[in-house]
Amino acid sequence: MLSLIGLDPDDVLAVLASGFWSESWYLEQYPDVALSGEVPFLHYLVQGWRELRSPGPGFDARWYSVKYRVDDPAVHPLVHYVREGQAAGLRPRADAASQTGQQLGWLTPSVQDDMSDAS
Repeated sequence: MLSLIGLDPDDVLAVLASGFWSESWYLEQYPDVALSGEVPFLHYLVQGWRELRSPGPGFDARWYSVKYRVDDPAVHPLVHYVREGQAAGLRPRADAASQTGQQLGWLTPSVQDDMSDAS
């Protein structure tokens, strides 16, 4: 059924397994989707990612696409992150590494500086 509307079932599973999808956040950020009556998850899967809409607060699709030059219009930014970016150490949003590192206490100031210099 998913392939009938142009969706790769593996991509759908990748988005779900990522843990980045938040329906309530998506509807709050994109009130046009709420007003349209569309199913938010289907909107994201079919159209939202192409418009560089983010699936939730933990993944910034626009930032990720620009930062890592994921500029092929056929490449889903979140699927790219799940399949390639995460293993390569790419960040899901601009503040992800420093925020997580500071909260967990495992990034020293020098490591944070090195990461900032690399961006």
